[in-house]
Amino acid sequence: MSRGMSYSLEGGGKISEVEFVQSILARCDTKITLRRLYYILASAELIPKTQKAYRALSDRLGRARLQGQMSKTAFVDLTAREYGVWDGWDSPMDMVMDMEYRSNWWAGAEAVPELWCEGAGTVAVLEPVAARWQVRIVPCGGKPSITMRGEAAERAARAAHRTEIGYLGDFDPSGMQIAKVLADTLADWSQDKIAVTRLGLNPDQTGSLTASGRPPKPSDPTTPNFISEYGNNTWELEAVPVPDMRRWAERFIAQFAPFDPDDMAERDDDAWAEFLSER
Repeated sequence: MSRGMSYSLEGGGKISEVEFVQSILARCDTKITLRRLYYILASAELIPKTQKAYRALSDRLGRARLQGQMSKTAFVDLTAREYGVWDGWDSPMDMVMDMEYRSNWWAGAEAVPELWCEGAGTVAVLEPVAARWQVRIVPCGGKPSITMRGEAAERAARAAHRTEIGYLGDFDPSGMQIAKVLADTLADWSQDKIAVTRLGLNPDQTGSLTASGRPPKPSDPTTPNFISEYGNNTWELEAVPVPDMRRWAERFIAQFAPFDPDDMAERDDDAWAEFLSER
């Protein structure tokens, strides 16, 4: 059985790390990542804000979960993905009944938004927003490939509408550089049919974070310019509460939508129900 660490209580006495973590998780509206828990503990100065401390926390809680002291699914893994269809249907009609019909809500719109993010883990955060508004999510990684950018530019060039990309990434030298590269190349390659807006993490949004920043990597060649412009603190996007990220995305998308998503979903559901009733 893993003993782990313990934390001192304000009124005296101690509480085990597992109990303390479970009390934090119980107060959260949704499941959080292990990384998010690390930011909570580090910002309260309960553990050091270092990668070594994060790995140690991960190891301790990993052992606790394997030993049954915590649920194995206590945290959400935003990078986890399952592919393929593992369960079948009893009949073709059962498959049809499981389907969800959605028309092209953006047909005729002057501009169609997309959500782009630096890390694949952010996709799970943005999926409910993208599904509600029927927009594309593109995880572009730390260095968006020429192919990825080229395909986006070609897609935009073929479309009758303008493409508005809302980007979310880390507030650090590489994260800021990614947004700049996307904005410059995509506008040029699409004949100005693509515009990129950085939704976060931006300098004016870091003040509300509970996590404290850390110095940028000295090995990054863009670090001197970053420090000159923004100072000596960086934050990862994962330090941002999930509701905040989703609110940024919703606000960005809504400004381009010539419709109410709830009305459109209800209309499509009624059309689908009528279609099935005639079969």
